This record gives sequence, C-alpha cells and structure tokens, in this order.
Amino acid sequence: MDKSAHGHILSQFNEHKAAFWGNATTYKNSHRKHTMKIRTLIFLVSGAVIGYSAYYFIGCSSGACPLTANPWISTMIGIVFGGVVSRI
Repeated sequence: MDKSAHGHILSQFNEHKAAFWGNATTYKNSHRKHTMKIRTLIFLVSGAVIGYSAYYFIGCSSGACPLTANPWISTMIGIVFGGVVSRI
C-alpha cells in the first residue's frame, strides 16, 4: 500500500469517527483556546501585582530609578513581563 492510499484511508476513518462522536477536535481546540486565555489573564494580573509590589517595596523615593520610581510604569512593565512569560 503506498503512502497516498494510506493517508486516504486515515482521512476517511477520521471523517467517520467525527460523524459518530461529534467533532471532538473542535471541542479540544476551543478548550485549549479558553485555557490559554485564562492562563494569559492570570499571568497579566500576576505581572501587574509583581510590578506594583516592586514599586511599593523596592521603589526609590529620589526618582533616580526610572522603573520603580513611578507606580504606573512599574505596573505596566510587570504586565508586559507577565504577558511574555505566559507565552513560554
């Protein structure tokens, strides 16, 4: 049996399986997308909390530290880092 016939048989099998069980791959993909959205949201919020915590606990009062002198900047940097880490 050549590879093209084997691939055709597998595609027919998958079509019959999907017709019998419903479209399980669509459920898995939508579940995976939903899970990724939740994970990204958790990491963004965690990054914001860590960024603000860096301002609150480490921040410098002289204003010489550009990342931790302003709570808005440190929170936004935390959000960016949280977004980057969530995609790893």
